[in-house]
Formats: sequence, C-alpha cells, structure tokens
Amino acid sequence: MEIRKRCKHAVGLTGHRKIRAWRECGCTWGVDLYIDGVRKWHNLGNDEQDARARAHTLRAQLIGGNPIRKTPGKGFSDLAESWYDQRAADPKSRPASLKQWRLRKEYAVAFLGDVPVTALTRDHLQRMVDGISDEHTPKVAAGVATFVRTVVNAAARMGVAGVPLLDFRDLIPPQQTRGKTHTVTELKRIIEKMDEPLAGAAELALLTGLRRGEILGLHTDDVLPGGLDVRHSRGIDERLGPTKTRKSTRIVTLSARGREIVDHRAGEVGAGLLW
Repeated sequence: MEIRKRCKHAVGLTGHRKIRAWRECGCTWGVDLYIDGVRKWHNLGNDEQDARARAHTLRAQLIGGNPIRKTPGKGFSDLAESWYDQRAADPKSRPASLKQWRLRKEYAVAFLGDVPVTALTRDHLQRMVDGISDEHTPKVAAGVATFVRTVVNAAARMGVAGVPLLDFRDLIPPQQTRGKTHTVTELKRIIEKMDEPLAGAAELALLTGLRRGEILGLHTDDVLPGGLDVRHSRGIDERLGPTKTRKSTRIVTLSARGREIVDHRAGEVGAGLLW
C-alpha cells in the first residue's frame, strides 16, 4: 500500500524526483483504498513516517475484515467538509461565494488533511501559507488562512473540546502594491471610449458605487421614483442571487445623470434585466 500525494508539486516528475518533490512540499500524504469496490482517498497527515504507519494499520484492518472508519468531528478535513456542506445547503449562499469557499477548502485540506483540530499549531498554519504562497498570490494564501480560522472557530462553537487558540497574525507576507490607480477624470475618459450598453453600466458604477454584480442584477422592477432598489447580484455564472451582505440590500438615490442613464436603458429593454 503505497502512500502518495495529490498536490501539483510533483506533476511531470517520476521516480526519486517525484518523491523528493513530495517530501519538500508541505502537502498531505494519503492512500487510495478500495472498500466494497469503491476507491476512496484517505488523508494520512503531513508527517511521512506517521503516514506510512497509518497506511500499514489501514492495510491490516482491510486484511482482517475490520471496517475502516474516520473519527467524526475531530479531523480538520471532516470539519471543513461539514462546514462547507452547511453553507452549500443554505439557500442564501451565493454561488460565487460557494465556489470561493470550495476552492479554499481544497487548498486547506491538501495541506492539513485529517489533522485533528485539537492538534493544530502555528507551524501547521505557517507551512500551509508558505506552500500556497509559492504558487499563488498572498491574497489567495490569506483567503485559505481565513477559511481555516473559520472552521476552527466553528469547531469551538460546536463544543469540540481542546480546540487551540491559534495566532493567525503575521502569517501572510505583505502584499505588493497594486498597479496604477485612476483618477475620476481618467475613468471618465476610459468610459467615453467604451461601447453601449457597457459604457452606461460603467458610468452608473462610477456615479453610485454599486458593485459589478449589483448593476448586472438590476431589473426594470428595481427602478423607483426615488432611485434604485438594490436587492440582487448576478454572478459570473449569470445566476441571480442575494447581494454580498444583508446590509448591501438598500435603496440607492440617483443623480440627474444617473437617472438619465437608468431611464434610457429601461426604455431600451422594456422589461427585464437592465444589463
């Protein structure tokens, strides 16, 4: 029963080079087990020697006909899956947010695996952040660290005994400054070069501060005499969902130019989404 990793650090490598790459990265070791004809992946933790010992134990259980069970409610991967499943079942969860949480969950589980939350340390978190930062931006690493903190806090609220108080400060390297920002005058010049109807949507965003998804989620029914009734957001999958936060549901007043843009667009579409 050979242990291996499912991360991307050894893609294209073979033999000793693959093993060396696996040993240098901080991802979780695991093993594929065929149980009742179904292949299932079992995380075995970050430590190679401990993973080999656990794989040997699993093999002995299979040979002896003993059922293999995970300890529910203690391993990080179990808690992460449970937390995500609860969010996925919530009709108020936006599809874009679910996609983001799912990706963060996969990154976190790849590094932490079935490590009990009661055994998590600052070193676990630092290895995870360093490993993610090698291939992604600090923003991605910060998002995964936030997901881990959320899962750990959820475990504490669930009553899991012995959840440590982890220090998440200064885990993430400082982010590089973003590129050049534009003044309002420069943005207006950019909008002037855009084609309709996107130019109107961009100018409305500049005038009102509405998010991209909020503008794309505007319906003709949302146009009020006093402004706009912001109730929905349209994601990258074109599906309408709730706004980013509950407080984002609001009435936005319009300037004379904003009213002109909205009325013109409403007249073009007749009924339905404005953009």
